[in-house]
Amino acid sequence: MKNRPLIIILVVMLGLSALTFGQTRNPRPRPQRARDPVCGLIVDKDPQLSAEYDGVTYYFCSNADREKFKKNPQKYVRKK
Repeated sequence: MKNRPLIIILVVMLGLSALTFGQTRNPRPRPQRARDPVCGLIVDKDPQLSAEYDGVTYYFCSNADREKFKKNPQKYVRKK
């Protein structure tokens, strides 16, 4: 009975250390994300699905949205 508090402390410490060392780090960083100005979806920043307008790069979920944007970017861009 004298060792009971010591055993409880050891079990708690072992549990906390298992939680700490059991966590893994994500080996790959997440891609940066942006909002498609045409449809509003959040997309990964893919250079192949991007277009530049007025010095700003915009990213799209599809080639169709990118082409719509290129035809009339003023329709989709808010001026600050």
